Amino acid sequence: MGGVFFERIGAFVGSFVRPHGLGFLMFKARSSDVAANPARLYRDAEAWLRAAQLHVVDTRTLDPFADDHAAFVIETG
Repeated sequence: MGGVFFERIGAFVGSFVRPHGLGFLMFKARSSDVAANPARLYRDAEAWLRAAQLHVVDTRTLDPFADDHAAFVIETG
């Protein structure tokens, strides 16, 4: 899995989220892989965030307001 979302996580967290602070990340599944199941991509993204030492507080899909989008609430360590 790749894409702009993952390339920019470090810059976002380093620039905008204080230590032990909360941040909101929006993920557009179709920008990552147009053929994959969005639910699988959300799970993969959450696993990737956890592997990057970020605590995922909550994950919500934005359907029906924005198809194939999810919001992640993260907390830094």
